[in-house]
Amino acid sequence: MTDKTRELLMTREDAEEMCDQTEPDLSGAVLRGLDLSGLALVDFIFRKADLTGANLEDCGLHNADFTGAIMVNTIMAGTEATNNADFTDAVGFAHGGIDGRGHHFFGIWFDGTTSPWDSHTLYKGWMVKAGCRWFTLDQAREHWSEDYDSDGVWEECSALVEKIADTPPPIVPR
Repeated sequence: MTDKTRELLMTREDAEEMCDQTEPDLSGAVLRGLDLSGLALVDFIFRKADLTGANLEDCGLHNADFTGAIMVNTIMAGTEATNNADFTDAVGFAHGGIDGRGHHFFGIWFDGTTSPWDSHTLYKGWMVKAGCRWFTLDQAREHWSEDYDSDGVWEECSALVEKIADTPPPIVPR
């Protein structure tokens, strides 16, 4: 892919074709609002790509590299496969940590201009992704409370949610 191509908006079909490649490189690509839901984006390189508003629902993201990517308003509901994905310095991304069960807790910032679900309900704040869960902060706090009926990790999960909540909103580069 040439530098000129990276400046252009990618299509879902372009991404589908790249799924069979070894370490497809979309560094710097403009993927704003692109529906990539359900794709196996294993080993994809998204360094400094603009994923604002992209739909990564139910994607496989094993070993994907999102270093420096812009991820504000990125939908990640149903996405569980994030093993070894690198989100270093991603804008609009907050890593809460990993619980004792191995679930990664992270936040994606929504700026109030779009919905984190397939609805018309706008949302402003951190969405929390952990395992199969995709919650607003209030929903996450309610879910991982003293009433959490699981294997006794509610306090740990609650602390990871609060770490995300304590992360300042991102400053998005223009």
